[in-house]
Amino acid sequence: MNAEIRNLLRPVFNGTSIITIMIIAFLIIIIVLVIMALKIKKQTQGNSVSLSKGHYINKGIATFMPLGYAISIPIGIAAKNVIVAVALGPALGLAIGVIIGSSNEKKHENDLRSLTNSELNLKKVSQLMLTGLIILGAVLYLVTYYVVK
Repeated sequence: MNAEIRNLLRPVFNGTSIITIMIIAFLIIIIVLVIMALKIKKQTQGNSVSLSKGHYINKGIATFMPLGYAISIPIGIAAKNVIVAVALGPALGLAIGVIIGSSNEKKHENDLRSLTNSELNLKKVSQLMLTGLIILGAVLYLVTYYVVK
């Protein structure tokens, strides 16, 4: 790549701007998903209140992901490597959350209902948005890597 083009793009694609773009994209996705979830909740409010399949697993993951960091930070400090703490935290939290959530799911298996069409649509949209966010992050990383290099 031409040196002049690199010098022009360096201020645009530095680490801070990439993080800012990712945070803004993540917040937009969260806002859209919350609005969609509130619409679904308002539509199903008249129906009987029962929990859908996957509720306990999702609750376990949401509860134990942050606790995974609490477990991994002392490990990272002891290893004198913060990257270990950042890498292990979500993995430990996810594993513990899935184990506990699936055991609760099995306990309440008779009380759970299947997902409604609107809930399935919300799940598909959220998966597409988060996949897009991952792709955006990968593209921005590659651009930053090759421009700042």
